Amino acid sequence: MLDWTRSLYVAAYFAFSTAKEANSHVSIFALSHQPNRISGTKLATVYRYGPYVKTHRRHFLQQSEYTLCLFYEDEWCFDYYDSVFDRGLHQQARCQKFMIPYTERQRVLRLLDEHNLNAFSLFGSEESMMETWPNGNFAITLRDTVSTTSPSGLKT
Repeated sequence: MLDWTRSLYVAAYFAFSTAKEANSHVSIFALSHQPNRISGTKLATVYRYGPYVKTHRRHFLQQSEYTLCLFYEDEWCFDYYDSVFDRGLHQQARCQKFMIPYTERQRVLRLLDEHNLNAFSLFGSEESMMETWPNGNFAITLRDTVSTTSPSGLKT
């Protein structure tokens, strides 16, 4: 099973948010289903599920969809995706790989954050809220403000 997003922005967030400097590029994959697909017994087929599946709220926020590559031979079996991406009569889908230089990481993450696309908007947890604030500055600022300011707004 593969987990995809319908949003190129969410894909960019996941590609860049976990990227390490040792990588020269990050990769984003795009899946496009063929309109007239052939299917049948013993032929691998990509089955697409979502977005209307019962799942955790974050999958809705991330615009998730899921695919399974299966074939039937007396019972349902998993298959490799490579076989359905091969060009030819049985091609089920196209998978395109985009490589973006790692040096764009800060710029991309900043642009996404300006559009409220960050760890907190995609996961909705307290941990992701803290991750959204650089170096945890929000927690430090909030703690300092609460402990040093009186209800009247004067420093104590």
